[in-house]
Order: sequence, then structure tokens, then C-alpha cells
Amino acid sequence: MLQLFRKYQKLLYICVTTVIILSFSFFGTYSAIFDNDAKVTDRTVGKTYSGKSLKESELYTLSRFISYDKNMSFSRNSYPNFFNDGIIASDFLKTSLAHFLFETYYDEMKDEMEESWNKMRRFTPYRHPEAPFLSAEAVWSRFAPEIPKKLNMLKSQDEFNLKSFEIMADLYLEQCRFNPSMLRRVLVYQQKQYPSITPDERLYHDDMMLFGFSSASDWFSSKFIDLVAQYLVNSAEIAEERGYVVSDTEAKIDLMNGIQAAIQSNDQEISLQEVYKKQLDILGLDERKAVSLWKSVLLFRRYLNDQAGSIFLDPATFEGFESYASLTAEVERFQMAPEFQFNSSTDSAKFDIYMDKVARLHDESLNCSFYSKEEMKEFSPEFVHRNFSVEIASLKSEKASLQLPVKKMWDWQLSDANWKRLTDNFPSVKGVSLKTREERFKMLEELDAPIRAKVDQFSRNEMVKSSPEIILSALERAPMRRMELSISHDGQIFGCDIQDPHFVELLEKAPCKDQEMISSLEERVQNELSAYTEDNKIYYKVRLIKRDDQKRVLTYREANLLGLLQKIVDTRLKKEFAKVQKTHPSQFKDKDFFDVKEEVAEVLYDDPKSLFTSFLERVQNDLVQNGNHSEFLQSHSDPVQAQFKIISQNDTILRSHLNADLFELEKGAFSPVQDNSFFKMNEKTIKDSGAIALAKELLESEAKLTLGRSLLGEMKETLFFKE
Repeated sequence: MLQLFRKYQKLLYICVTTVIILSFSFFGTYSAIFDNDAKVTDRTVGKTYSGKSLKESELYTLSRFISYDKNMSFSRNSYPNFFNDGIIASDFLKTSLAHFLFETYYDEMKDEMEESWNKMRRFTPYRHPEAPFLSAEAVWSRFAPEIPKKLNMLKSQDEFNLKSFEIMADLYLEQCRFNPSMLRRVLVYQQKQYPSITPDERLYHDDMMLFGFSSASDWFSSKFIDLVAQYLVNSAEIAEERGYVVSDTEAKIDLMNGIQAAIQSNDQEISLQEVYKKQLDILGLDERKAVSLWKSVLLFRRYLNDQAGSIFLDPATFEGFESYASLTAEVERFQMAPEFQFNSSTDSAKFDIYMDKVARLHDESLNCSFYSKEEMKEFSPEFVHRNFSVEIASLKSEKASLQLPVKKMWDWQLSDANWKRLTDNFPSVKGVSLKTREERFKMLEELDAPIRAKVDQFSRNEMVKSSPEIILSALERAPMRRMELSISHDGQIFGCDIQDPHFVELLEKAPCKDQEMISSLEERVQNELSAYTEDNKIYYKVRLIKRDDQKRVLTYREANLLGLLQKIVDTRLKKEFAKVQKTHPSQFKDKDFFDVKEEVAEVLYDDPKSLFTSFLERVQNDLVQNGNHSEFLQSHSDPVQAQFKIISQNDTILRSHLNADLFELEKGAFSPVQDNSFFKMNEKTIKDSGAIALAKELLESEAKLTLGRSLLGEMKETLFFKE
């Protein structure tokens, strides 16, 4: 058989190459780039409003076109449709027309849409495997707080209903405002701020889309998207019947404008025509078909917008409201550092533990007497640290041993001294005292494959131990990466997997990388760090970049980032869990600790939103007396005390965005402490709040919904659902 392949290998290569080229020529690469949808026949599936036959391929193409839009994330499995500026979001969800369609055809769509709803409820947002504080939820809480709020609402539901659809619609719109690409950029930026954390490759390749859904049909079911597609086609025909016109040129220009906007928003220097052509290729459309699809969308929009825009809105009606709502406060906001802006009771628990460790005395107003560093070394040595910047390469001994030639391994196994090692360590060989190399080799060859593999790996590992040059050679080729190590006074190492006290001793004596003159002791230390191991399984090449001159007490932020506080909190909460189960049986009976950890913290610790109220009231009193000379605004030489410095920043607030009581303050007055911050009134001015524009937008939206309902009545008999 092999001789046949060798004889005709050139001919086979030519045949295979020809088949591949023909495959790409006829079928293209579309299915590898965009989603791999099933083949669609071209049978007639229904009639449109004007009586035209609607082909299955036409419905499928339009449904797919509107299902993917510009807000989709770039990933291995998806690609944005820059032609679609958000039809589902802007024309159906924002106007509540989608809600009306869903409610009207609830029975037909319920089962398929419920499948999506169940997937959403099982969804777990992204969290960095080494640093849980780097998470999608944390980013959303800051930039898109409605997303975690709506997610909790969705997961708390017991059954699928109209309310479920409303929450799904709100989440879809929120993702359009803060799309997956923005989430990815923030997470990548945050990850880079912590060099000691291993970069998570998933951030660069995996989808960051909510629920992993890459299209509107994933969110709302293919039946719903098919219904919207039919609604668009019929609405366009009704619009044409009533005199509305969109030319091919106008539709093409609008498509080009969508591409241009996408290029500008992504800061790309690329040809408009090149992107336009690529977008057509990705969608599997020719220009004629794309223009035809977009004409239907534009006719639908033009008809609804024209009817809604005809509503007369008298600005005088809103003048009184506008003058009230547009009052703006120029304020100075005072709050604690970001690490103290807590979101959970677990955060409160961490802070309580931290203060117990570092402060001799402290009260609710953070009147503190801190332990000295020497006292901390005795009572809480895990909070006294010294930082080391290093470059590290790692190598498993198994990987290095694979470089050994097989013949060399056989020579090692068959020697008298090493044969005894094998007989001592493997029952299958134990007690066998074969004298000649031939006899020993024959016996090894007769061993079962799994046992022989273990014998060979043992032999290779032993050879590596006795031949350090093998490890040194492999480590020289291994890539090095910079890491920040933090080592506690009691010898705990944070930032890498090594936990050997001897490794700490070596780092304290090692020369720095750029050090020109080194002593003989430093040279010996550096040689040991060139192939360091604590278990003879993993070897490290370590170069010291720099080390802190002295040890110091960790700040709250440092202790939290290192995971030290989380470890202590988990231990303490788990210890108290049995007591909490007894005092709150209805809430915690038969529950697993890790499922209700946050709820246990809520029982034991203060509400994080009011944790620093007393302290900030104390700060405010000091600001009233001392102004900008307040001790709470000044930097401190001791990092532990400096962490409680108050951050101030100027802010502009509309009356409609905050409690109106703020606008009763006189210039220079302070507001009460609320949500762990307070304000100083600097100036009050009147600015355009956009109230009239907002009112007009709401009325136009209501008009579109009313017209949309009317249109559904006209086309209802033509709408259908495929089985």
C-alpha cells in the first residue's frame, strides 16, 4: 500500500490540490467566516401584502441580514454586519413594536423563545481565572449598571412570560449601548495594570457577547426574526402603495454611509470600497440584493418617521418644565478611593478584617491608631510584605527529558547501577536479577505498554536529575516573562506557584539583572536561580530585576488584590456558617456554603453603602473648618494612612439626575452624605437639558407604535410561521 502511495504521490498531490481549488472557487469561504447556516430551498412559503410570492430564500436572506448588526463583537465565531445599523434595536425594541408583536403572537413563539430564556438564566459572565476582581460584572457595574441589574431580574424569574421578554429586550438594548468590543477593551486594559497576573488568552479570542449570543435570532428565536422580516417586507409594500419612493442609488449611498461610520468609529485607515466589498462577501450577497434589502428597510422607516414626525409639538407647552429641569449644579464631589467603593457585604467583611489586623483601635469614623511595622511582624506577619520584580521562565522536567535520545536512555536503564533502581521502584521488575544487557532489554520490551511508559519516564527524570546541563539548555530557550512577587514576613509568596522558604532566601541575596559587579556569594546564588527547583518536577530560571529596600505593611488595596483578604474572609464565613444556619434556618437550611456565601456575609456584616457614612461626616466637618487645608485632603508619607485620603473632583449635575434637595443648597454649602459621597455647591446655572427634544421623541415613539399596530392589522392575513 505504501509503495503505491510513493509511486503515485505526485499524481495524488495534483488531484487533491485541484479538488481544493475547485471547492474554494465554487463554494467560497463564506461558511468559514460567517455563521454556517443550513441550505435553504427556493420554494414559495407565502404571499406578501401586494400578492407577490415570497420565496423561502428571500425570507431567509432578509432574516439573517437583520439578525446580525454593527454591535456584534469581532471573534472567531462572529463578524459584525456594518450594513445593519440596528434595525431590531432602534425600530422594534425601542418603539415597543417588538413587544406588541410578541404579545400578539405569544402562543406561536413561546416555546422557541423560552429556550433562549433558559440559556440566559444559566449564563455565567466572564471572570479572570486568577483574579476574580477582573470580571465582566465589575466592568458593567461601572459603565453599564443596568446590565447586572437586569440579569438579576431575569434569573429571579420562575416562568417565561411577557415580563421576561421585556427584560430580554432591555438587556439587548443595553448591550447595544455598551457593546462586547467595549467590554473586551476595558478588561484587556485592566488586565495590563497587573503585570503579576497571567494574561487570559480568552480575552483576545472568545466572544464577550451576553449569553454567548451572536445574533438577534439567538436572543429572540428565529420565528420572531422571521416575523419581523415579513413585517418589514409588507410595510415597505404598503409604503410604496401610498406613494413613498426610495431609489437604488439612495439605498446604496445609505449602505455606504453605514460602512463609513463603522470605519470612523473603529479608527481604521482603510478604503471604503474595500470594506464595502468585503462586507458583501461576508454576507454572501451581491450588491443588487443588498440594495434591494435595504430599500425595504428605508421604505419602512420613511413611512413610520414621516407619520410620526407630523405630530405638532408646541415648545411653549414645555417652557416651564424646561426652565425647572435644566437647572444645573456645578459641584465638587468628595469620596474615598475607588477600592473603598464597595458593592457587596463580602467587601465589608474584607475591610473589617483588614482594620482588625492593622489598627490597634478604630471606630465607625475611622479614628485609628495603627500598629507599627514591628508589631505587625509579630501579630500579623502575613500583612508585612516586601516586593520583588523578577523575570521567570519555567520548564517541566518531563518536557526537558523528552530531548534525551532513546539510545542514551536504554544505555542508562541497562547499566548495573541503574537496573537496581528500576527493580527497587517497579513491582514488575522487582526481584529480577538479569545479568546481561540483552536479557534486561528483552524483559523491558516484553512489559505492558503503560508500565513500559512509566519505566521510561522514570528513567528520563532520573537522568535529568543527574545531568543539570539538560535543564540549563532547555531553560535558555524558554521564554521569560516579568512578574511582581510580594513576599510576606512569614514567608508566603504571592504572584507565583513557588512556596519554598529557600527561594525567598535566594531572592534576598541575588544580584540585580543590571548589576555590574557581583560577589562570589551572589554568583553562587545566581547560578542556583538559573535552574531552581523545589520538587525536581518544575524548574525555573529566575533573574532579579529589583527588590524593595524594606518591608512594609500592606494597604487594603494591595491585600485585596493579592487575594489575602478573600482567603481570610472565606475561612471566617465558613466558620460562622453553622451558627448562621441555626439563627436563620428558613434562609440557609440544607444550603451549600459556597452557594450562599454572599448572603452569609450580609447577615454578619454592615451594609456596604453605609459603611463609611460616619467617616465621611467627620471629613465634611473638617472641610467646613479647614477648607482645602483639611488633613483628609493631604498626602501622607505612610501608605497605610495615605489610603484614606479623600478624592475630590468637579462634577456637573442636572436637577433631573439627582435628588432635588441638592439644588436647595447655597453656594459653598455641603450636601448630606449619601451613597458614600457628598457634594459642595460651587455654582448653579441653567443649561439646555433637552427636555423638549425628549418629549418629542417620546411622542414620536408612541406614534410609531400606534401606526405599527395599524399596519399589522392590514397585513395580518399574510403573516405565517414556518414549521
